[in-house]
Amino acid sequence: GELPRSGTDGRMAWRAYAAQAPDAGDKPRIAILVSGLGVSATVDDHAINGLPPAVSLAFLSFSDRIKALVVKARTAGHEVVLGTPMEPETYPADDPGPQTLLIKSAPAENVARLDWHLARTDSYIGIVPMMGSRFTASPEPLRPVLAELAKRGLLYVDTGAAVFGAAPALAKTAGVPIAIVDRTIDRVPTKAAIDHELADLETLARRRGWAFGFATAYPSSFDRL
Repeated sequence: GELPRSGTDGRMAWRAYAAQAPDAGDKPRIAILVSGLGVSATVDDHAINGLPPAVSLAFLSFSDRIKALVVKARTAGHEVVLGTPMEPETYPADDPGPQTLLIKSAPAENVARLDWHLARTDSYIGIVPMMGSRFTASPEPLRPVLAELAKRGLLYVDTGAAVFGAAPALAKTAGVPIAIVDRTIDRVPTKAAIDHELADLETLARRRGWAFGFATAYPSSFDRL
C-alpha cells in the first residue's frame, strides 16, 4: 500500500484525519483511546457502533480486516490510530505479532517494518505501541522510528508501557507530535476500579483543562465508557 505523506499545502496526516471535536469553550476536555481492536469482529463492532464517536479507536495494523475496520470506524465518526507491535521486556516469550520492532534490529530494518505497518491502511492519525515496554525504553532504536513518523506527518501515542520511556524526550528533537497517556483506566478491569480512574481523569481535566485516558477492549471498559 501507499505511505502517508505531508500534503503539498503542508497539511500533515495527523491533522488531516483527526476527528473534528466541537468547540468546548472554556470547559475541560477528556480524550479516550481504546486499544486492542482488530482481533474479534464482535468486539470491533461493539467498539465502532457502541462507543461514542468521540472515543478514538486503535486497531492492530496486521489485522486481516484492517482496511475495512478503518473505513467503518471513520464512517461512525471515530478517530483511528494504528496499534504497532514493539518488543516487550518478556520477548520472545510474549510475541506482539508480525513485523515487530526489535531493539537488536538495524535502524533501517525497524523503519522498514514500521513502513510495512503504515502501508496496511490509510486515514489514521498515528501509531500506538502494542506491548513495547523494552523498545520504548530504548532511545537508540526508538529515535529513527520517531523520525520516520515525523517524516510521514503522524503522531505517536505514549502509553507509559515503559516506566522510563524514551519517547517524551526524543519526540521534541524528532519533531513528532506526541500524546502522552495520563491514566490507563482499566489496569484493574472492574466497574469500581474503572470508575475510580475515570473520576481521577475528570479531576485532572478540571485542574489542567484536558486529560488523556487509555483503555483496552474489555467489556467492562466499554460499559463504563
